[in-house]
Amino acid sequence: MPRRGNPRATAKQEMFVRMDARGEGRQEILREVFGLDPATATELELHAADSNMYRWRRKPWYDEIWKDEVRRISIAMSSEALKKIKAQIRDDNGWLANKAANDSLTFAKPLIWGEDEKALNVRIEGMPELGTPEDSDG
Repeated sequence: MPRRGNPRATAKQEMFVRMDARGEGRQEILREVFGLDPATATELELHAADSNMYRWRRKPWYDEIWKDEVRRISIAMSSEALKKIKAQIRDDNGWLANKAANDSLTFAKPLIWGEDEKALNVRIEGMPELGTPEDSDG
């Protein structure tokens, strides 16, 4: 697997994170990353590999690489998802067509209008007049 290049992680560590992000199981990771056959590896070898995986998941570069891999996968899947939604919109099943239409509009709204429903705009105008305790009426 080609390394994408996080300077703080080794190629082996990056391979682990990308496999973890794709949801590949422990068995596959032990084979590919650590070169261990889970059926024949010693308890000490398995423990060392598990300990490395545990430690690596807590490193700052783990999140960066994991997000990069998930982003890469999501972009690749988006065109297939859009094809599926397009086919469902034309389906004779009214519920499915309606659901696909809603999905399509939800996806397209921020792209077309440049809006994000989760955005929060805060506007602060002017400064309040601050007085002293002597200024109060009480």
